[in-house]
Amino acid sequence: LRLPLDVLKKKIDRYQVKGKPIHRTILMHSSDFDIVAAFGSEFRGIVQYYKLARNIYWLSHLRWVMETALLKTLARKHRST
Repeated sequence: LRLPLDVLKKKIDRYQVKGKPIHRTILMHSSDFDIVAAFGSEFRGIVQYYKLARNIYWLSHLRWVMETALLKTLARKHRST
């Protein structure tokens, strides 16, 4: 079993625009806990689905993109950098 590269790219593209991670405006009015929980739940679901794949380490790039998007979402909510 392997994680398909095109699937990984589609997952990463949800959190990027022009190759850079962006904030998620949908979550802007949620509490900080809910924002972190939403990102964690999404990543955990993807990892659990592909946990038997031989190349699961590819998800480290998705994790970095999602963490950066999470930080940008929280920073945008609190009007910070």
